[in-house]
Amino acid sequence: MEFVDDVHSKLFGRQEANYSSFTCYRGLTRYVPPYIDTVGYRVFLGLNQYFVASDVGHGKMQWYAFHGEPPSSDPFPEVGKKKRLLDLFGNWCDEVIALISETTKHMNTEYLRKP
Repeated sequence: MEFVDDVHSKLFGRQEANYSSFTCYRGLTRYVPPYIDTVGYRVFLGLNQYFVASDVGHGKMQWYAFHGEPPSSDPFPEVGKKKRLLDLFGNWCDEVIALISETTKHMNTEYLRKP
């Protein structure tokens, strides 16, 4: 990634990163949707939020939940993330709710520690 940053800075000058107005939450869970033989990647769109799910093999799905919100210097506490996500996405389709619900804290921690 250093090479890309170097090229970009030579073309456009050094620039500070800007907040995109979206916070991204991520998870990895043991979940196999019924359509897995034909679809390996799905995007669910909503107003100021979207959800992406991808098959990563071995009975696991990786997902990203994006929600439009103002920047904050206070990270959301680990303990309340699942509740917050279910508050934000709890009225979406069954698959989005299942992916969030089936994600355990242990798996999130395991995923985040992988190189």
